[in-house]
Amino acid sequence: MALLGVTEDTEFEISTDGIKLTLEPVVAPGKVSDDEKLQKAYEKIIKKHAPALKKLAEDKKQKIFDEFLEEYDEDLRKLTKD
Repeated sequence: MALLGVTEDTEFEISTDGIKLTLEPVVAPGKVSDDEKLQKAYEKIIKKHAPALKKLAEDKKQKIFDEFLEEYDEDLRKLTKD
C-alpha cells in the first residue's frame, strides 16, 4: 500500500470499461501532496499566478484549435458543402 501511496483509509473510485476494472484513489481538488510544505507552496503559487496560468491555458487551447483548422480546413469545407 505504501508503494501505491494509499492507506487503509483511502477512498477509491471504481470504474469499468466493460473489460477492465479500474480502481483510482479519490483525491481532493487542489491537493497535490501529503507533504504539508509542498502543498502550501503549490497553493501559494496557484494563488499568486492563477490569472497568468489561466491565460496560458486559453492561449494554448486557441493555438491547438487554430492548428486543427489549418490542417483540416479543406476537409471541413467539403463536409459542410454537401
